[in-house]
Amino acid sequence: MSDVGLSDPERVERARLAKELQENRVLNEALDRMRDLAIETLEATSLRDPEGLAIVHQKLKVIRLFSDVLAGYVEDGKLALVDWDKAKDARKRRLSVL
Repeated sequence: MSDVGLSDPERVERARLAKELQENRVLNEALDRMRDLAIETLEATSLRDPEGLAIVHQKLKVIRLFSDVLAGYVEDGKLALVDWDKAKDARKRRLSVL
């Protein structure tokens, strides 16, 4: 989930912010409530209502996608930190040779 336009430090910062969101109690309560409401709607939707079922399915997918995107940002930040550290080490080695 790497973004070409972001530098390693920017990716690390985005990961830090995403991690804060993942750990935010109010945000998690809201996502849980949204998920619960979508499931309640699904249970109340007739099997003969394919459009209604599709809408509820899309709601559940969006909730999951949001969480997955945050998780992807966190993982990308971990990779960016490794890349950033490698780049710093390489610069130090080049400078020590000079």
